Amino acid sequence: MSARQAVHAASLVAIASVAAILVFRAGSDSVPFGVANIQRTGKDGREMPANTDVGFTATVKSPTAFEVNKHSGVERFRLLGLKAPVEGERRQEAVRFIEGWLKEAAKNVAWFSNWSNALQDDDGTWVAWVQALRGSELRCLNVDLVRAGLADVEYAPHLNYEFHEPQYGRFGPYVRWRKKLDEAGEALHTQAQ
Repeated sequence: MSARQAVHAASLVAIASVAAILVFRAGSDSVPFGVANIQRTGKDGREMPANTDVGFTATVKSPTAFEVNKHSGVERFRLLGLKAPVEGERRQEAVRFIEGWLKEAAKNVAWFSNWSNALQDDDGTWVAWVQALRGSELRCLNVDLVRAGLADVEYAPHLNYEFHEPQYGRFGPYVRWRKKLDEAGEALHTQAQ
């Protein structure tokens, strides 16, 4: 088996694993792919990637932004709903956290769960809700950063933005991304008390 075939096989296994997890989360208010209003095209006319390759490499550029190296070039991402902390030590800690998170995620693939309603900054950076299998658990980088106290929540630019989470052969209900970030922040404050 060539290296390319091995990467392809590993990608299929990772996708099947997440599909199995997501099928259990599918609700009666999910929408079939063929019926959903999908808008993958960004401001620059390119389509937002749905996921990375298995074994991807990433470079963290700031406490809320990173680049993924793909065979077709570099894709830039900024984390939806987050702003970087002001404090220098917290910023450095956030960068290390994202590096470790993405390194673990690279064992499978990372998903940009909001690809069905592409969100892109004027400079071409994709604004993303990032999920990946970490161990056997599906995790969200945006939520994990807030829960760790390493990013602040900022809704203003995208307050009314919504997207469906892809699930096995369908789109699930709209993701309550603002609520998930709020709950992560509340959990952090509860732990601190």
